[in-house]
Amino acid sequence: MAHELIHRLWMARAAFIQGLDGVTEDEAVQRLGKLNSISWLVGHKANFEQRMWVEAAQGKTVNEAVKVCGGGLPPATPPLADMVNGWQAITTAADTYLTPLTAADLAGDLIVEGRKRPENIGTLILRMTYHYWFHLGEMQAVRQMLGHDNLTQYIGAIPPEARFTPH
Repeated sequence: MAHELIHRLWMARAAFIQGLDGVTEDEAVQRLGKLNSISWLVGHKANFEQRMWVEAAQGKTVNEAVKVCGGGLPPATPPLADMVNGWQAITTAADTYLTPLTAADLAGDLIVEGRKRPENIGTLILRMTYHYWFHLGEMQAVRQMLGHDNLTQYIGAIPPEARFTPH
């Protein structure tokens, strides 16, 4: 069974992808003012997961297309289908690394681009989880501006594997 931090990440991922329900390809590539496009948000999360859990942790790259959505790069509006497909392949590959991690592993370090990250792996998982919630809020704001209503209410039921259990 995966560590509870991994379950929390999976829950954030599920809520993030659920946030795409009802978004069309045309809507996904729109930029409203300075807000990111919805397709960029998906590619951005895929890119971050790939950098940490696939490239740094496993030494491989699953999808090059998501790299246009890296932080600090010029705004991009890639096709939503490409970003969702990339995200699915990347998170599947990431989970082969994440699922077996133990508490001791989470206290260890991850080397990214030849340098040890200042946070341990567990903290990086927390950063990734919080990053999903941040961009989910951004996505929902864009959807509201696009005229979507009846958006999913977050966070909803918390599954047993994500509930807090004191140790």
